[in-house]
Amino acid sequence: MSISTSTESVPVLEKGRKNIDAWERRFNDYCIYKKWRGIFNATEVRPLPLSPAELAAIPVTSRYSATNDRKRDIEDFKGRSKAAFAGLCKAMQEDSRIYASAEVVSRCK
Repeated sequence: MSISTSTESVPVLEKGRKNIDAWERRFNDYCIYKKWRGIFNATEVRPLPLSPAELAAIPVTSRYSATNDRKRDIEDFKGRSKAAFAGLCKAMQEDSRIYASAEVVSRCK
């Protein structure tokens, strides 16, 4: 079986979708480890910049740090989203039905 078990590399689905059940469990575990799970199952909400109303509700002395914290959260989410998509592309690289689709190919470039 060529499914990777290392936490450092994405588990790759074998050609012909062999051992797909084992791969799915390993891929899900890998997603949890990399903090991608909430992105894939849409339970993690994309952070947005603070609105003027939210800023007004924050004490003046805390606005700078609150704004910086939110910017950091936005960048973290954006980085993990990009990494999650790249990881999914890598995991599916042997599956020509998924990986060769026009939508995936255009996003991987």
